[in-house]
Amino acid sequence: MFGFSNNYCFGLRENGSLIALSSGWITVRFYSGKQLEVDNVVVDQKIQSNGYGKVLFQHIEKWAKENQCKFVELNTYLENRRSHKFYHQNGFSILGFHFCKFLK
Repeated sequence: MFGFSNNYCFGLRENGSLIALSSGWITVRFYSGKQLEVDNVVVDQKIQSNGYGKVLFQHIEKWAKENQCKFVELNTYLENRRSHKFYHQNGFSILGFHFCKFLK
């Protein structure tokens, strides 16, 4: 883990190789208080579904608790059903919709 101001990068290494990573930043939301918003979650395709994502998130959640975060939040695309299953299995709940507007 390393950080710039309030942006952080988390990684998981095995045998000297980076096999999973994510970034995140600390924010404060009215509905949750201080939280870590996780983004850009990547696990090497060759080793997906072998528990490495779970280990990465255990590390991220431990770090968030140590930094007084009350909540971990993330977004995932509607079409990415594998990620939905993973996040549900690891204690995440769907609380709403993420809306965006692309500007010209």
